[in-house]
Amino acid sequence: MRPAALVIKRLVFARFYHPHKATNPRNRRRVQSSSSSERFLSIMKGVTLLGNPETDVDSPNKNNLDVDDVAGASSERHPDTNRTRVLFVGDGDFSLSKAFAKTKATSCVVVATSLSTKSEIEQNWKGYENVRELENLPNVERVAHGIDATNTEDMMRSLSPNEDQQHQRAKRADAAADAIIFAFPHLPGKGKISKNRELLRNFLLAAKDERVMRPNGVCEVALAPGQGGTFVDGDESRTMYGDTWKAYDMGADVGMALIECERFDEEKWRERSYKPTGHWRGLDDSRSFRVSNAVVHRFKREEEVSESDGSCSRFQRKEERFTRDVSLAIEKKLVGASAEESEDKNKDDEENGIVTFFAPDGEQCAFANDGTCAFANRCDKERKPLEYTRLNRKVPSRYFDPKYRGKWCCGKCYVKISKVLQLQKQTNGIKDTTPEEKELLEKIRAVAMESAEETAKTWKVHKKIGFTDAFIIDRYDPKDESNAVARNVRLRYHCERHPLNGKEVNEIQHALREKLERGHLKGVTLRWYRREEDEKTKKQRV
Repeated sequence: MRPAALVIKRLVFARFYHPHKATNPRNRRRVQSSSSSERFLSIMKGVTLLGNPETDVDSPNKNNLDVDDVAGASSERHPDTNRTRVLFVGDGDFSLSKAFAKTKATSCVVVATSLSTKSEIEQNWKGYENVRELENLPNVERVAHGIDATNTEDMMRSLSPNEDQQHQRAKRADAAADAIIFAFPHLPGKGKISKNRELLRNFLLAAKDERVMRPNGVCEVALAPGQGGTFVDGDESRTMYGDTWKAYDMGADVGMALIECERFDEEKWRERSYKPTGHWRGLDDSRSFRVSNAVVHRFKREEEVSESDGSCSRFQRKEERFTRDVSLAIEKKLVGASAEESEDKNKDDEENGIVTFFAPDGEQCAFANDGTCAFANRCDKERKPLEYTRLNRKVPSRYFDPKYRGKWCCGKCYVKISKVLQLQKQTNGIKDTTPEEKELLEKIRAVAMESAEETAKTWKVHKKIGFTDAFIIDRYDPKDESNAVARNVRLRYHCERHPLNGKEVNEIQHALREKLERGHLKGVTLRWYRREEDEKTKKQRV
């Protein structure tokens, strides 16, 4: 199924907000360059082109075009390669591209395209007047229809409508677009988030082609609030990252770096004749897409990311950074007192709130009076007396609120507490790490860094991998006479300048496992073992 055209919503107000003023391009040192595309990036006055209409792009031919003459200009003109060339894809009624072309009359040359045919634009989108006005603007090269934003050949055809121009353009890198804009893409229907992710991914893959986008060019994608999955969504952020379009990940998968995010300022665009329409239910539906507080995401080829672009990982939500676990068998002497302390089973049970007897008659759950005990709430609702008959758990000593520690609690409350403590342990690690364990973690981190450096050298773009955390999330110490104990170690990967994807992290993790399996750290091995191998496979591995 081909992706739907632009679908956007009619709203009253969108707050302009950007949490990274320190990384605003206006505050960065400008870079001098001779190419038009690099000049375009270095003289940006705002954050993104689509986010704020007041974002200015200076032009060497600024005085050649009078803004007051835009409305009555002739449709016959020649492309101006000295100005920024902007390609709009997936447009709906063309009101946004028209508003953009009028606002950037002296600095940008616009090519506006839609997936729908011209007749569909007139009948369904009611965009006849917008198309007619666009075709008469002097800084609009052309308006094309039936262009698939996920197809490189289609976008090439929109930039060069005849075969002779396409053949000539293949030899001229400066004939591609400086910026490609896709505003509020969405497939028809609800509950197709995986297909919408694929739409975003395929668009970035097609736009990455140098025949479509110039070197150092950018792609800008506007997504409804909460869709992108970055922390810039703010209060609109969705609880589960899996419920988003994963903008950072989709770009990283195809080698496109998310370098900037900015709020979409709908109010200012509406003042410039932008009239959002459309919804995934259909054009005739009274409901509209909610784009108040929408976010514009700017992408760039990962090999072209520079220091002035800032850190790509700054837009990731911290909990979504890549984590991988490794389960290790370690000699007892390398973990110190933690192995000896864990041999005291009674102490472990006491810390976890496990007892072998029931509470005396009349005891109540510690959470019965604060409204969080499900059994107490049910008794209160049914007007029954509150009586606990089988209390055999206590609040663990590791619980965050000291006033509850060591008190009796019911089974359901104990399960909830255990889940919270387990989540805390997986997120932050075990708190009572011994000095020997800390020293061991530093050695594991060093091996992981070495594995990352060696693996990154095999990639097209050499990325500097870092580790925000390395901590123990679980311990297991056998009670037999074995000299080995088990530790589950979690590593959290990140890359500041370039995007990082799951496949690359898995390659690093595989290299780390290979080193540990071959005894790179004395007294440390993996807890899993390879299946029986034939001689050829074993020889290749060794």
